[in-house]
Amino acid sequence: MFMILVYLDTSCVNAKQKIEALNELDRLNDEGKIMVEITDTFETELRSGKGYPRGLPKASKYIFSEGPAVVGHSRLGSCIVGSDEDDRRMARVLEILFGKKPKTKYTSNDIRDVMHISTAIRYGGTYFVTLDKKVLKKAEKIKNEFQIIITDPVECLKQVKTRLKKSQGAE
Repeated sequence: MFMILVYLDTSCVNAKQKIEALNELDRLNDEGKIMVEITDTFETELRSGKGYPRGLPKASKYIFSEGPAVVGHSRLGSCIVGSDEDDRRMARVLEILFGKKPKTKYTSNDIRDVMHISTAIRYGGTYFVTLDKKVLKKAEKIKNEFQIIITDPVECLKQVKTRLKKSQGAE
């Protein structure tokens, strides 16, 4: 059976449970119908933002995928040594999302967005769910090149439900 693998951006931690579509994705995850994961960058980003510490207990319920280490952005012990393929993927995602410029001109947030998406691609994510409008604007380009669907929570839930219905009909 094909597993629907959904990666969440840090913007989708939903610690206060106010985003109903994310609550529903969590329920589907708890029921084993989909798998919701986060990347190793999630906690690093969470700790540096306004959602900490409220979001940490919520984030700790998810499995996390270890992405390639990036100095200044990765936590030792929860990342991997990247390959040449990882480096090429990250460089290309960075270019698609934020344009070609000297590496020192990208913000920490830019780098971490790329780390999330590149890690989700590395592990065969079906969806990357975000509320970041800059990233959502580039979703089609990322999908065309890397076959991952970048979407907001409401659209993700809609597509997941459609996929689940189709897979139930095929059984």
